[in-house]
Parts: sequence; C-alpha cells; structure tokens
Amino acid sequence: MPTGAGWACEAEVRLLAEAVTSLLGYDPRADVVLTNPVANARIWIEFDVSRADPVANHAKFATAHLFTTQSPADHFVAMLSPHIDRSRRNLACATIRLMRQVGMSAFQTTLLPLRSPSEVKRLNQLTAEDLAIENVDIAAEFERVFAIITPVGQWGRLNVHLAGDLLDVFTNLRGWNVDLTTSDGRQAWGRRACTYFACDPVTKLFAPSKFCAYTPVHSAGNGAEPSSRWHRMSATAYAELNDGTHVMDGQRAWRHLVSGLGMRTVARVEAGPLEDDFSAWLASHQHAIVVRGGEPTFLLPPTWYAVRPLA
Repeated sequence: MPTGAGWACEAEVRLLAEAVTSLLGYDPRADVVLTNPVANARIWIEFDVSRADPVANHAKFATAHLFTTQSPADHFVAMLSPHIDRSRRNLACATIRLMRQVGMSAFQTTLLPLRSPSEVKRLNQLTAEDLAIENVDIAAEFERVFAIITPVGQWGRLNVHLAGDLLDVFTNLRGWNVDLTTSDGRQAWGRRACTYFACDPVTKLFAPSKFCAYTPVHSAGNGAEPSSRWHRMSATAYAELNDGTHVMDGQRAWRHLVSGLGMRTVARVEAGPLEDDFSAWLASHQHAIVVRGGEPTFLLPPTWYAVRPLA
C-alpha cells in the first residue's frame, strides 16, 4: 500500500470500545485507518462512492468523539467521489466545519476527482479482481489526503492548509469579493499581479486561484470561537501569509485545484462568453488586480460539480 514511509494500513477499524458499542447498540467502524507508530498518528478515512447521504459518516465520527475523544494526533478524512451530487457533498463539507468546532481534526476531499460519475459508478460495480487491473492511481489518492491534512504554515493560532474540498474553494472565492468591498480588505490586499483565476459560474465572480486554494483551520481543541471567518481565507490573512516565505505557493495552488480537486483550466482564447464575464468583473477590480501578461487562465469547477436547481 503506497501510504508513505512509516505508515501502515488497516481496514474496518472500530471507533469505540466494545462496552460503549454495547450501550449504543451500534458499532461504528472506519473504512481505512493509516497508522504511523513513530509519529503516534492515525488518519481515519471514509470512502463515499455513491452513498445517498454521505453526511451519515460524519455524524458517526462526530458522535463517537462524544464518547471517546479523538486524539490530538488523529485526523478524520472523508473522501467523496464525483458520483455524489453537489448539494449532498456540500452539506457534508459544511458538517466538517461543525466537527472542527467540537474539537476534531476533520477534513473532506474528493475521491477520484478526474473521473466522471459514470466512470466511478462502473468502477464501483467491478469485482475486486477486475478492479485490481484498472488504471486507478491509488498513490495519488493517498497523497491528496496527506496534502490536505498537513499544515503549510500558521496564521496566529490557526493552521493553514490546502483547501480540501470545492466548497472551501468557492467559499474563499466569494469571500475575496466580499473583502474587496471593505476598506480594510482593500488595504490588506493592495494591488497584485495574477495569472490564474478561479471562477464561480453561479455568481460569475472570479478570484485569484492562489487565494482560493488555501484555508486557515483552527487546530483541534484550541478553542477557536465559532465564526465564519475561521472557515475561509481573508485578505488580511493572505497579506500576512504571502510575505515572501512561500508558505502559500501559486504554482502548487493551481496544480492542487486542477489535479487534486478536478477543476478545469480554460485559456482566455477558449473562454467564449466567460471572457465577457471576466472583463466585466475585472473592470470593477482594476484597483486590485493586474492580469500578468494580459493573458488570464480560468479555473472552472469540474463538469460533475454541476449546479442544479434547488429542490
């Protein structure tokens, strides 16, 4: 199993002691647990391939935490495939933030982000023998887990991580646009040159991809107050972190968004009506943005992250 040096893998691991499961009447287990005895660390991973209600796994771990507190060296990671629709995966991602508020180290990311929902469904129906001969890059899946749970730096008492999920990206994107309507936000941001811009097709808003790709997360048990500002990057945090120390790396940012979260790159010459949307947006942000070389590249959500009418 390509889990990296010092890590061992085990499947179907109990979350709770038998005495507690006897009391509750159910026995929650993790799909996979990665253990590193040297670092005394564990990563509890849940794979949601096609579950109608993936947030149930989050609830399983959160309620287990009430009876047996998660160790500071333990991390919960939910991996949701493209076969799970946007509304359900976003509900699950929002629940990750609730799990953090009760003191858990919790993350969510995408499983097989470069596969279509139909391809994921096909893979899920294969036998173990047939699946073994498919060209599934298992190492990349585990690398993404390690990438999102490992802090790239700190801002105050907050750890800074790569964005784990598309909801994190678009929360950051909308947050950038909110911040730039305030004097404090404009002052913190200043005027910066950018090449890659994440795009939200719903609002037709854009934001620098580097800003969108990182998120401050309070470390488990540090008592950070429940506030929306802990759930996204801010212009103030970005300005202080982007100080030349390369805590946040622009190249790593867009590669993570594309290869790790499945976002699509579109050059300006291929953008079609999107270029008009960008030009309109840029006209109101000339004070803050310079397009490097005059040639922006757009990062769009994957086609499987389709926006459907609300029920």
